Amino acid sequence: MEHAPNISNPIAKGVCPLNSNSDLVGILLVLNNIPGKGHAKVLTAGVGWAGAEVLLTRFLLLWVGARGAEFDWKYIQKSLESNINLVQHVTTATLVWLWSRHDLKRSLVPIVVGMLILTIYRPLILDFFLVVFLTGPWSALIVKAATTFIMGITTLYMYAGLAHSIGIF
Repeated sequence: MEHAPNISNPIAKGVCPLNSNSDLVGILLVLNNIPGKGHAKVLTAGVGWAGAEVLLTRFLLLWVGARGAEFDWKYIQKSLESNINLVQHVTTATLVWLWSRHDLKRSLVPIVVGMLILTIYRPLILDFFLVVFLTGPWSALIVKAATTFIMGITTLYMYAGLAHSIGIF
């Protein structure tokens, strides 16, 4: 994991939400085309999306770098960050599935939409706070883990409530 990212390129940071929007649309398309119950769809889409991201962004770095003769903590950090991203992708897939449901309680719809918006802008917000507070890579990892945990628990609570009301569990 590198030190605090450089946010001096506003065009690159402005494209980040566009990529996230396309991710959400892609997850929605995947969820609609997977046969089965909600929990199977969410796990398949979330784990598949996270696996594709790891394969395309981190696999070569971990395979080539971590196999070297010299130990470096950045490979441990990248591995932990990949696990955090896995939980975030499953959370995002669950939020998209909840948003697509017609039987979701009306009071939960703004919360789901708000969390989806936070999911889109989460990397930008975290990068901003990391630059402002000049935190190190380990504290950045802890902040990412904490935000992912909070979003995951909130999403799990909403999912469990809906799953119980429609009889999945």
